[in-house]
Amino acid sequence: MPDSRKLKDLSRQELYDLIWSTPVAKVPADFGVSEVTVKNHTNNRRIPRPTGRYWSKIAAGIKPRMKPLHPSANEDFEIEA
Repeated sequence: MPDSRKLKDLSRQELYDLIWSTPVAKVPADFGVSEVTVKNHTNNRRIPRPTGRYWSKIAAGIKPRMKPLHPSANEDFEIEA
């Protein structure tokens, strides 16, 4: 991401969109955090992540289905990085 926002400042929808548009190995570098931190943020906020198979299909020119972002009972909590 070109701006200086922190991972924890992203809305749940923004993080979902980012995770499904950018391979998980690139996201940590963009935010200066570890891959484990990214996974923890998505787990804590109940955001589904794409598998390696998803990215393999993208690389092969196939448009795989994304797992939907279901509403969360508690979307307004703070997560520390």
